Amino acid sequence: MEKRLLIAILEKGESIRMMRALREIGVAGGTILPARTVCGRLIMRSRKIDVLTCFIDAYDSSMVFGVVSAQAGSRGHAYISHASRLEEQAKEEEMVTDHQILEFIVERGRSDVIVKAARVAGADNVVIVDGVGTALREDEIKLPSAVSSQKDVVFITVGNDLADKVVQEIVATGALEGTGRGFGFRIPVEKYRALGKK
Repeated sequence: MEKRLLIAILEKGESIRMMRALREIGVAGGTILPARTVCGRLIMRSRKIDVLTCFIDAYDSSMVFGVVSAQAGSRGHAYISHASRLEEQAKEEEMVTDHQILEFIVERGRSDVIVKAARVAGADNVVIVDGVGTALREDEIKLPSAVSSQKDVVFITVGNDLADKVVQEIVATGALEGTGRGFGFRIPVEKYRALGKK
């Protein structure tokens, strides 16, 4: 069955209430990641946030989006994206909104370079999640100084018209160069909505 990925950026503590509401309409479960926002006009009151992620059936996406919008008690944002198998590439025609998510996974502490470059390029919604990388044991033996298990995951919500500029600015910093330093990719956004009262 075709799947979609729901990502909701919410103020700290809101995600549990949101997940309860989603379970009531049949969403099996999700993952809540504690995070921090470093800039963002969509989340005003708190630097501490939650990133709620769940896989949903494609046919449920409109209903899920309605629940998320109705349950948002504060400002934030939510996306639903096509979730294809890893070996498949998302097709351009599947990008039906004017937004996308740029995701960068870098060594812990190097996110400040990514954030600065994104802001210079005009991005104004950036979220950082603490992560832990998993490397193959052979890689750890061969490259002990290059492989770091502590990671920063940087999510940048950006309009399609600004995405190339943001990516170019980040690549130009050299923050992603070198083995084990980091990588980035784009997630096409199928549905997008700012949450809460404005």
